[in-house]
Amino acid sequence: MTLIISMSPIFLNAGTWKSYEVTYGFDPEFKNGPEFLAEWKKRDQTVFKTKTITLKIPSDMKPGERIRGVIASNRSFEDFAHKNRIAMYDKTGNLPYGGPHKTMLKEAAKLTGHPELEHAGAIVYGTSNGGRFAAHFAHFWPHRTLAVILDHSWTSGSPNKKVSTYEYAQLPISLGVPYFFNSSQKDAKGNKDRRKLHHSWCKSATKSGQACTAVISWEDVGHGEPGDRTLQGVWLEDVMTLRVPAVIPMNGKPYQLLKVNPKTQGGHMSVKIFTKGLISHYSDIAVGPIKKIKPVTCWLPGAKSAALTLEWLKKNKGKVKRDFSQDIITAPQYQNLKPYNMTIYKFLKTGKYNSAYKQIKKTPEPDDIFQKQSYQSLKNQVADKIRTQIKQIMLLQKVGDVYQLQVFLRTGSNFRGIPPYDDQASKAVALLKSKEVQKDLVSGRQFYYTLAKMNKKRSMNDIKIFAKISQSNPDSLYAKMAKVVSDRLSDDLNAPLDIESIRAQL
Repeated sequence: MTLIISMSPIFLNAGTWKSYEVTYGFDPEFKNGPEFLAEWKKRDQTVFKTKTITLKIPSDMKPGERIRGVIASNRSFEDFAHKNRIAMYDKTGNLPYGGPHKTMLKEAAKLTGHPELEHAGAIVYGTSNGGRFAAHFAHFWPHRTLAVILDHSWTSGSPNKKVSTYEYAQLPISLGVPYFFNSSQKDAKGNKDRRKLHHSWCKSATKSGQACTAVISWEDVGHGEPGDRTLQGVWLEDVMTLRVPAVIPMNGKPYQLLKVNPKTQGGHMSVKIFTKGLISHYSDIAVGPIKKIKPVTCWLPGAKSAALTLEWLKKNKGKVKRDFSQDIITAPQYQNLKPYNMTIYKFLKTGKYNSAYKQIKKTPEPDDIFQKQSYQSLKNQVADKIRTQIKQIMLLQKVGDVYQLQVFLRTGSNFRGIPPYDDQASKAVALLKSKEVQKDLVSGRQFYYTLAKMNKKRSMNDIKIFAKISQSNPDSLYAKMAKVVSDRLSDDLNAPLDIESIRAQL
């Protein structure tokens, strides 16, 4: 078993990798696995005695950092894998069942000096029939599967709850393991429209407790092309927050992937799909926390992936009806916490950041190594939430968006009582009470009310309203933004009206 170190950049900004040649025997669990009948014979897979493949890990791993998962090598996943500390291995390591051999992970753990690799969950993926193959791996070995990516994979529209072998038309659920369906506008073949089938499958599977997301890409890529994987990467990051423990034991002690329940974790999306010719679009898109969105079309793992999903759908001419993506809470998951850490965790999980902050202040740092690491991780999570909240207040003050500042401060009740937050919030409140901004608050309210209205339904009368706002106080932020909107709509009534691009045009 020879160590080979590769230090040259491999892909875009993904960084560099250390490569290892791993020799391993056939996984005993696979010897008793399901027979894939005709599909098995077609792939001509055989049980081998030993095999050697290349596995690589990020070369800039710091002392104490853990490998958090594994995925078969693919250039389009390298940025995501490097950033999130995912080991990559030759695709042939997935033979014969679509996922890695436990024996390979065990040998890789020894070679790399990362004992946690032996217990790492696998992100499995595939295009078309390969996606169904990956889903079968997750179905038979859910405890070893982190998530499933299915690109352009056909399904009957209804999930198989239990299967004993592989058949072409089957797509089984894997409770606890999130699925991501990706289709493009070219996935319409006769009466087998993958775009609609993905959504009907997800809608039914979500009711059965299967975490599942389905998206029609804005890219018109062919059947064999996954397209831009940016959304999949952000989706996987949110999934990892729910599925991989925030603190993984350093000594190689076994840990378990956490089951994801779409009825209690993450958020939901509701959409309607309409097809004109061969092109499918979304309407009545609603995204938000569980129980706030009905009817449920599919599941979303977190606020970041939910917000980016909306941007993806809007690029595909989707119409957003309700956006509560920022209200989706995805708290990191922890295992084996002592009571003092569990209290902090419960506050963090429910978004009570001020209570978590106070608990941290009165809890001494533990002596136990694992509990100490968990304590530091919890502390960092709370600190990140506080920093993000303060940063947003400062940003809104800097750009002069006093109306959004007023709205944002109303969401800060769970941060009150935290000195750094209170200090920044008090300055913002003083600004909002000053006479200088009162007229801007009125203009801002009118601007955002009309903008929200137009994101549902647009009319020429709304253009007149924006034109009026732009003339009322020409030097104000809202007058300038209203002029941008008015100019865009004059050229194209269906022009995009997201606030980031409007501000960027000023």
